[in-house]
Formats: sequence, structure tokens, C-alpha cells
Amino acid sequence: MMMELFVILSERIREPISFNVNLEPLKEFAKKALDFLVIYAQAEAAKKKKPGNRKAFLKSVKQAVLARQLKRCNFCRRCFPDLEFHHKDGNHSNNDISNCEALCPNCHARKTKRSKRRVF
Repeated sequence: MMMELFVILSERIREPISFNVNLEPLKEFAKKALDFLVIYAQAEAAKKKKPGNRKAFLKSVKQAVLARQLKRCNFCRRCFPDLEFHHKDGNHSNNDISNCEALCPNCHARKTKRSKRRVF
């Protein structure tokens, strides 16, 4: 902006004005600042993103778990018509049958709440 002002003034005066300013340090600073902003934006996006892709268990896995548990909650052992499926290790992208258990809604809520507090 200052250079533009000097150019405008020099045009009005009709005398050439020369600048002896080294802009390399400013360019280097601007490049580092831009690199920092890109890295910061990526870090913020990574914080908001949950690790792994959350995927539901396959129908065949659910059926095998229900058969293994005799259609009962794995925690309280009661029969419920609507059982929910829980990832034992908390990794929602691990849909292996060994990581799946069927729980009633109450036990699932309690177990999920406890695992968030790392008590369970």
C-alpha cells in the first residue's frame, strides 16, 4: 500500500522515486506464517474428527453374537427384544466378532458411560 502511494505521488510529481528495500525477509516470514496456519488448521480438523471410521456391525456378526449369547444381554443376562451391539474395545472401526457383544439398552448406556470415565 505504501508503494502504491509513492507511485501515485511520483506520477503526480513526475519524478521517479526509487526504493532500496529488501523484501526477502518479509516474503520468508509470510511463507512461514502461511505454513503455520495450514498446520494449525489441519490440527484443529483432526481434533474434531474421531479416530477411525464408525461402522455398524455386519448382520452376520450380529446374528452370530445373538446365537452365542442365546439372545440375552451379555451383562445382566436378561432377555430383551431389542438388544444393542457394543464394541468391547471402544474402537468403532473394529467390527470383528470378538469385539462385539449384545447388551440391553440400560446396560449399554451404563457400560458406555463408564468406559468414557475409564472406570469400567
